[in-house]
Amino acid sequence: MKMKNAGKMIAAIPLLIMAAACNLFTGNNIGYKEENDPNAFRAITLAENENMNRLSFGTSSGNAASNKTTVNADGSINLYSHKDGGSNAGKIAGSEDGITFYFKEVDAGKNFKLSADAEVVFFGLQEGRTELNGQEGFGLMARDYVPQYPGFTMNELKSVAANGNYYAGSTGGTGNMIMVGGVKRGVRVYWRTGVVDSTTSGATEYSPAGEGDCIYDKDPNKIANADKAEFNFVPRELPDYSLYPTMTDRPDFPSAGKKYNLYLEKTNSGFRVVITPPADKGGDWNYHLNPYDPPSEKQVQTGVGQKMEYFIPEPDLLFSINKNHYYVGFFASRSAEVKISNIRYEEADVEDCAPRLESLPEQFTPSITIFSPATASTADYVFSARANVEGNISISLNGSSLPEELGRGVWTVEKSNASARPFSLFTVPVTNLKAGDSTFRVM
Repeated sequence: MKMKNAGKMIAAIPLLIMAAACNLFTGNNIGYKEENDPNAFRAITLAENENMNRLSFGTSSGNAASNKTTVNADGSINLYSHKDGGSNAGKIAGSEDGITFYFKEVDAGKNFKLSADAEVVFFGLQEGRTELNGQEGFGLMARDYVPQYPGFTMNELKSVAANGNYYAGSTGGTGNMIMVGGVKRGVRVYWRTGVVDSTTSGATEYSPAGEGDCIYDKDPNKIANADKAEFNFVPRELPDYSLYPTMTDRPDFPSAGKKYNLYLEKTNSGFRVVITPPADKGGDWNYHLNPYDPPSEKQVQTGVGQKMEYFIPEPDLLFSINKNHYYVGFFASRSAEVKISNIRYEEADVEDCAPRLESLPEQFTPSITIFSPATASTADYVFSARANVEGNISISLNGSSLPEELGRGVWTVEKSNASARPFSLFTVPVTNLKAGDSTFRVM
């Protein structure tokens, strides 16, 4: 930092940072293929009055006018989530969701395969909108818990539902999940990890053994801990959309009337996901079967209209909060209507499936990015930076250490879905700089 003020100049030397390595997760499973015994799976009919539930919940999830599920006579399903009359209709965000969900409760000892056609009725571009914030969504989803206030079973929820739909309110959407379908202005795989149940370290009235039933599906005033939440998605957005005059012209955008076949499978090692787009949509400009694999020297692409298959090595994603069950089905969020048809669902016991393959830890390099300007025109200056690791920094001015509390990082989770990983934010105010205050050092 150089400071110019009344003929005085204060200069700085480069900053130094030291940090411990992180235990982030990568796959190294480029040749991965799940060798499950097909005879282990059995087909299950998803039926309205037997094993399926309608639920709207989470941030900005709105009301009966803006969120609903309709089961049609031919077995197809319409999920509707829209800002009717100005009411909000949910979101898919960095650490939380608000969704309309039509789903099955699944025992934790099961794996599943779910496939369906998703026909877009509308996606975001309503009421004159030409731009989207990326929080609109639809498709297939599996998540680690859903709100069942005030501790109802799924059958009890049905008994208090209005016209078959139960509205749980604005909480209950902070959890881990994986989805495939419309999100981030395209059709993608999107998954969130890192949300934890801070109550299960010891016994609670809801969980005498310290695990199992979670408190968050029973008490709307209890919110799961998302301080370490992070999300990922593939395919990534295109580097340049200037070639496409409108949103609907983009190859990754799911325009009204387009139909996609979506596939989501849970294995003992993670999740297999397949997107089959219509002939004029889709494509992945930087394709990896396992998105955690490091960039390769030769870039691989999948073209428009081609099937995209991914393996997500997150086998524990659905068991961080509710250890007994997880929840699989179809959803819509914020500004979307989708018709789901051609549904096929299967389950298998985890013991009858291929054993878990462990992935290797990522080789992770800590880094810091400084945002404060290199020059200042006054004697007051704010050093601002963020790092990709959690921790503190030590700061000295002309060899004298500044108070320790000034270097404490604030662990920050992006509540929108604009950034994928949390970060440490550093904001250090320095006042009354004088001539000769020449060097900051950060370690």
